[in-house]
Amino acid sequence: MKRKTYYIAYGSNLSVEQMAVRCPDAKIVGMATLKDWKLVFRFHADIVPCEGRVVPVLIWEISERDETNLDMYEGHPHYYVKRQMGVNMTDLDGKNPRQVNAMAYVMAEGHSVRLPMKGYYDVIAEGYKRFGFNNYILEQALKEARRKSMNFPDRNTVERVRKEYPVGTRVILEQMDDPQAPPVGTLGTVIGVDDAANLLTKWDNGSGLNVVYGEDRVTKMIMTDKVFRALMRIRDSGVTNMFAKNIVQRLAFDAGEYELVMYIEEHPKEYAHFIMTGREV
Repeated sequence: MKRKTYYIAYGSNLSVEQMAVRCPDAKIVGMATLKDWKLVFRFHADIVPCEGRVVPVLIWEISERDETNLDMYEGHPHYYVKRQMGVNMTDLDGKNPRQVNAMAYVMAEGHSVRLPMKGYYDVIAEGYKRFGFNNYILEQALKEARRKSMNFPDRNTVERVRKEYPVGTRVILEQMDDPQAPPVGTLGTVIGVDDAANLLTKWDNGSGLNVVYGEDRVTKMIMTDKVFRALMRIRDSGVTNMFAKNIVQRLAFDAGEYELVMYIEEHPKEYAHFIMTGREV
């Protein structure tokens, strides 16, 4: 019996007409959502791991002949490489969920973000419309590609942002253009800055969405992550009223949290505002 493979389509192979030419044995068997993955454009579509983001996909069943054809069309293994992954597939009506192993083509390393050709993008957009996928995801990928292609920060800008937001910097979210963004006012901790000057952020509500340079906005807190955690430990102990600054400082000193002692001493207004509102400003 000839081998059959489940194939994950997220780009132009959402087109039924295109797949009929490329893979004459293929048939649609369902759809799925890839959690913690993001759609990007590197001239052609690609998916990359990204906590908190999702990518809707179509699942095809393909033959060995179809897979050989796809390898040629996708430029495997130099342009795209294959990746096996488990997905929770449903029928096209969202019913009959089941776990399956499927193959996806992801782009090989070394390709930068670039805008797609209009005709190529329109094919994907038609697939999104046909299968009822959330078009915002596709539009967001195009928007990010357009921004990075036209306004990619230079090395000096990236280094400036890294100096301004070292690892451990506490920030408050002011604006983020993403439907899954944490609420405005959410606190987070910077865990790095990537080569596009985006802030890699661990939000206190558990989200891992990055702060996109030139688009999203945060306010930098004076309080570091170390000070914040020390403050939370004293608060959670219930030993004292947090407005009793002298007692809080003494408890911090006894615990060896000297950075918290100095923070309260040097930033009394910010400390009081944080205790009242959960924010320094």
